[in-house]
Amino acid sequence: MGSGYQATDRAVIDYQLYDLPSVHRELRGPKPLDAGHREYLACAGAAQTFGRFVPTPYPALVGETLGVPVFNLGFAGAGPTYFLKHRQLIDFMNGAKACVIQVTSGRSVSNSLLEINGKGGKATFRDEPGKRMLAQEAYQRLLRAYDLQRVREVVEETQRNWVEQMTALLQAITCPTTLLWFSTRSPDYEICYDSVAGLFGEFPQLVTTTMVNTVALHADQYVEVKTNRGLPQPLFNLKTGEPEVVFPKDRFPDRPDRLRSMNNYYPSPEMHVDAATALTSALRS
Repeated sequence: MGSGYQATDRAVIDYQLYDLPSVHRELRGPKPLDAGHREYLACAGAAQTFGRFVPTPYPALVGETLGVPVFNLGFAGAGPTYFLKHRQLIDFMNGAKACVIQVTSGRSVSNSLLEINGKGGKATFRDEPGKRMLAQEAYQRLLRAYDLQRVREVVEETQRNWVEQMTALLQAITCPTTLLWFSTRSPDYEICYDSVAGLFGEFPQLVTTTMVNTVALHADQYVEVKTNRGLPQPLFNLKTGEPEVVFPKDRFPDRPDRLRSMNNYYPSPEMHVDAATALTSALRS
């Protein structure tokens, strides 16, 4: 999905994408200068780790500060399922001196009604396997089509699946692990079933304190970064310096016009600095 972001965002940022043959994936740059170093760190997660709209995401900042190669294994929409399905990514993380695992969204895992694509945030209803949609649209349909009790059951099933898969991911990694909470909110929130926004909460959607505490037992340490510095983030054309419409009306009809040249969802550059500061301190130990 990095190439997808590059195609969409090319006027405002260059993600310096490069191929890493050992994982058979295209990774977010900048590429570590000493990519063949026997000691390296790995940071695995979703778009927040990838660093959409951020020139230097937290993995690169950590690498600069600690003076070690850091590989950014952030993929759009990825959750634990994605990494568990691709053994070469697990093997690469196991070769690291240490690994940071981002707390990803609960909507990144499947349930008895919805099959979630490994990455990219796409979902299909199991009884309509040919129709793919964004997870937000799928859960909107879920709220309309089923009664409250059934929706609760599906959400609770999804949360259990997320805990099981995040636990399995951490257990599959043999090097020291740091579980990273990186969000504008704290893990403590209550689900409200009157809308998709109330159901999801802020990123990481559907994830609660109890879920994080359960998963954190399987990591060597837990780092919590709650910050919203720099949001919303204005987006400017690299060549002209003028505001760039990254979210045009034909593709994003419901987005307010005032936010068509703004990032109000993904962590800002300032937020990545906050994450890197907290992680650097933790990883030094």
